Parts: sequence; C-alpha cells; structure tokens
Amino acid sequence: MAGVQTQVLRAVALAVDAGLLWGNGTGATPRGIAFTSGIATVTGALDGLGVFARAAAALLASNARPGALVVNPLDYGTLLGLTDATDSRKLLAEDGLNFEGNGLRLPGLGVPLWLTPAAPQGTALMFDPATVAGVVRSDADIALDPLYSLHTGEIGLRVFVRASVVLQPSGAVLIDLTP
Repeated sequence: MAGVQTQVLRAVALAVDAGLLWGNGTGATPRGIAFTSGIATVTGALDGLGVFARAAAALLASNARPGALVVNPLDYGTLLGLTDATDSRKLLAEDGLNFEGNGLRLPGLGVPLWLTPAAPQGTALMFDPATVAGVVRSDADIALDPLYSLHTGEIGLRVFVRASVVLQPSGAVLIDLTP
C-alpha cells in the first residue's frame, strides 16, 4: 500500500506542477507562471551556466531574487555532463545529484533547483518565490475512474483541484534552452 500511496502522490504532484507552473489557461487548465503575461524571457544554449546567470541578472535587475529554478530532469542531465572548458575533464556540477543539506542547487549560482518532468524539455523557469502566491479554492478530490482501461483490469484515478497562481510578472523569467 505504501508504494501505491507514493505513486499516487507523485502523480498528483506532477499534475500540480504542470498546471501551476506550465499551464496555458485554456479549458480547465490554470494559467501557470510560465504563461503569465509580462514575464521576462532569456534564450540561450545549454552549454554552460551562462543562460541561468542571465536569467538571475534579469530578476535582480527588476528587484527580485532568484529563489527557485524549475528544470526538466533531462535538461539537468545535460548540465551534469558539461565541463568547465572544452579540453577539461572537470565537471561544472562536481557534486552531481547532491540531495543532502539544503536540497539540490544550481552549481556555481546556488539557486535552489527543482526537477520535474512537468517542465517541457528545453525550457526552464526561474522565479522569486516571494512574488508568487498560490490560491487553492478547493481541496484535492481523488476519484476512481471505473471506465479507465476496463478491458485490461487497470484502475484509473482522476484528481480534481481548483487552484490558480498570482504572480508579479517582474518576479519570473522563462528560459528557452536553444539546442
């Protein structure tokens, strides 16, 4: 039962990440931080920490602090393999996936890092948590879907929650990681 509980919580968390961070506001999807009009955009290759430094600078220039960076785990995997110079073997992220202490942080910049598959690969989001407020209008309601894969005997769950994000646009930067 503990394994099922863990998987249900992970699935709910992934759906919340997708909606509140990356939702585009169409249909029942909330408008997430990445689709808030007026936020800054930084574009750059994922060939070092430069694109993240420019995003942090954009936040600092608007009197906000870089307090969270949300990245797809596959993009972070690319970052883990980068070296500090073309002919070097020294990795930019020497600590790799160090989840101890204060959690995972972006190497060199110290910005708290959150990995989620809900982040579209090739896109990241840096923001100041002090400029974001989450409004939950109803508790999560988890319901069994009796018609989900009826022919294979699988059980489907649906989660309903009414929530939205309120953001000061100057407190977020969308990062487009060009190939």
